[in-house]
Amino acid sequence: MAKRLAAVTGEFYAAEAASFSKPHQNSWEGWKKIVELLAVEGRHELRVTDIASGNLRFGRFLAQILPDVRIAYEAIDSCRPLIDEERLPQNILAHCYVHDIVDGLLNEGDMLPQRLAPADLVACFGFLHHVPGGEPRLHLVQKLVDAAAPGGHHRACPLAFRRRSGKR
Repeated sequence: MAKRLAAVTGEFYAAEAASFSKPHQNSWEGWKKIVELLAVEGRHELRVTDIASGNLRFGRFLAQILPDVRIAYEAIDSCRPLIDEERLPQNILAHCYVHDIVDGLLNEGDMLPQRLAPADLVACFGFLHHVPGGEPRLHLVQKLVDAAAPGGHHRACPLAFRRRSGKR
């Protein structure tokens, strides 16, 4: 059942990518809290991993609100037609992966691309409800926390978690 649900979701996004992306251009209110956290740190460079990045609007938001910060942005989404690299501001250097995270979870494969660098910020918005089942969700959240560099932030819900130095 979980695999069928994941397949239906994938089919929907593949068929509706253009119509889905148009209304999804604005930032979310909670993103401002992330910027507040980052502003306190006074960074000039930022490495971001955006899980289920869709049309890259979170990357565009960060680049526009932090124009003096050089952003290395790794975006991961399973739907290639959603990924819109052409409209990214100049202070963002993007690498986009077409990768099916749910398929990796359900088939015991790689949930995340192997080449990801540890990130200062790992973001995952509007996606966890697409992961069928509580145990796979918890497994994914742990992988996201592990993808953060020591001292990095993980955002998958309304609270920010800071990864401590060392292994978990």
